Amino acid sequence: MGATAQNRLWRRRRRSTLVVGIAVVLVVATAAVVWVYGRQAIPEAGAPQPSASVATTPSRAPRVAAVTYEVSGEGRVDIWYTDPARTETTTLLNQQLPWRVELAPHAVSFVQITARRTKNGFEGQPVRALVDGVEVCNGTNVGGYMKSTCSELVPPL
Repeated sequence: MGATAQNRLWRRRRRSTLVVGIAVVLVVATAAVVWVYGRQAIPEAGAPQPSASVATTPSRAPRVAAVTYEVSGEGRVDIWYTDPARTETTTLLNQQLPWRVELAPHAVSFVQITARRTKNGFEGQPVRALVDGVEVCNGTNVGGYMKSTCSELVPPL
């Protein structure tokens, strides 16, 4: 075997040794991190656990109110809104604008409405939510965005 072939063989072995060494270091470092964070997550056997504390201020029931959602503008939109009387979001597709829905009084703690244009364009479709006739949030798409949304927590009375 010539000197050049031996030199190439030596370089390959050296490179392989380097790659294996780096892999071993990474495995050891990963194992150390997992071990350290795993020990922190396990509570000590004798350590006292936090107990549930009693609230010092009584919580108030959600407000009972009528909710109205509105989407103005022109054209057609898809609409998603929260109905206080239901647990899931209401979805209405391809609705003609202007659009409005008045929901019967119910316990309400959160309102949200989103309207998305069904076709491209730069026309706005302002949305707003009213609780007992008072606007609590509004929003409009700006700069050609296709969605308008507003959401708000409704405080108890």
